[in-house]
Amino acid sequence: MVVVSNLYQESNPIVSEVTQYLYLKSFSIGKQFYRLFYYGVDKIYNKRKFNIYLKMGNKRLDELIQLHNPDIIIITFPMIVVPEYRNKTGKVIPTFNVMTDFCLHKIWVHENIDRYYVATDYVKQKLVEIGTHPSDVKVTGIPIRPQFEADVPQSMIYKKYGLSSDKKFFSSWPVLTVY
Repeated sequence: MVVVSNLYQESNPIVSEVTQYLYLKSFSIGKQFYRLFYYGVDKIYNKRKFNIYLKMGNKRLDELIQLHNPDIIIITFPMIVVPEYRNKTGKVIPTFNVMTDFCLHKIWVHENIDRYYVATDYVKQKLVEIGTHPSDVKVTGIPIRPQFEADVPQSMIYKKYGLSSDKKFFSSWPVLTVY
């Protein structure tokens, strides 16, 4: 049995909604805001403020583990509470991290991650440079849903998102980033 859980959303729905909103707005507000949002976490990683993030999802994670007694945990979002569970409880559940970034953020890295699945050789190299054993890192790319590969008429995209066909867009088809 596979159980899929959005631990961040389930444990902190308001914070999750605000974060998602700010992330999406970062594309239209500008590069500086996006840069702050994307790289800012590394700046607060070792600070007291970060301790709050370390505890986010603790209760919900414990509930899920008690309910389902998983054989493995696969992480696709950097929630440090998952690998920290091993330190907190002593219970060893193999934990695999599917990193969905093309650069290495400290928030993805933890001593209790048993294997990393990364997008590029560059990310693997960075993990190895900070002490991760090369055999614990597999370069697999970033998994995507089949819907992202579907051909969608450009006019449909413009209509769906209320975009003007007169404006210039940077596109990594079919995801649009408006500048």
